[in-house]
Amino acid sequence: MSCGGGFTLIEFRCKLPRRAFTLDIALQVNPASVYSIFGPSAAGKSSVLSVIAGFENRLHTAYLSVNGRVLIDVKSGHGLNVSAWRRGVVLMEQGATLFPHLSVRDNIYFGVRTKRDPWIEAWIERVGLGPYLDAKPSQLSGGLTQRAVIVRSIVGRPEILLLDEPFSALDWSLRRILQDAVMDLQNDLGTTIIMVTHDLAEAQRMADEMAILNHGQILQYGAPEHLMMHPKSWEVAKLLGYTHLLTDGNGQTFAFHPSRVVPEAQPDLGPVLQGTVKEQFLHEADRRVAVYLSSFNCELEIAVPTGYTLHIGQTFAFTVVNPPYVY
Repeated sequence: MSCGGGFTLIEFRCKLPRRAFTLDIALQVNPASVYSIFGPSAAGKSSVLSVIAGFENRLHTAYLSVNGRVLIDVKSGHGLNVSAWRRGVVLMEQGATLFPHLSVRDNIYFGVRTKRDPWIEAWIERVGLGPYLDAKPSQLSGGLTQRAVIVRSIVGRPEILLLDEPFSALDWSLRRILQDAVMDLQNDLGTTIIMVTHDLAEAQRMADEMAILNHGQILQYGAPEHLMMHPKSWEVAKLLGYTHLLTDGNGQTFAFHPSRVVPEAQPDLGPVLQGTVKEQFLHEADRRVAVYLSSFNCELEIAVPTGYTLHIGQTFAFTVVNPPYVY
């Protein structure tokens, strides 16, 4: 996890007491990548960004280096803690707002010397803000405000951009547009992005690597696909959408995910289960079926292909494809 120069772009360790737990983590982030910290609400995600950004002054034990430059080195409450404004790090928080008395253009260029930057002007047009540059924030929708906040965050070409649930209040289609914009930015500028989110689909779509955080501890980290295919504990599996622990014909315990099934018995792909259809319904674009498994005395949901016909009360077999065995 090191870049070509022989050092990790970001190395971070921290032990920080919170109200319900102690944040105690270590991270290494590759250069020019998107690193997602995923977990439920109140897991400690925002605290990580707050320390990296320089907004935590009462640190007991912490270390942060960026490109070999040490920004935090605190032990027993004493040591180096570089001021936020000297770090070259930009934090975009959930619900970030614009200065209400300034135009959109003046908000975007606030704090920088130039008022016309061709690179920023191109980004303004790319996210659709061109017609609104003379408007005041009160005249913008929530989505336009969020676009202006993103452009304002990158005007100084930050080496590191921290995103704290940046799209959580937006509808799905706009979230997708702004996710694409952030990923385009990362490719364009080579900025390293650390993003926290409780939206699993967002973390999986955007991140090169992600860490699963809960109660102040990193439970597992790695590439999103590897984590989904190989959760190392039932706690991790549940956070990734697995719903039940079941046993196969050999008595081995595996984690069940509603989307990792195919209809009918195909034992070469994984354990074969049999159940009775109790209900059918839409789940976003998928069709879900509630199935009662008498052998386990439980009801679970499975995703079935569109056009695959099932009837209430029907007993049928289905296969759990290559499930993770969680011990």
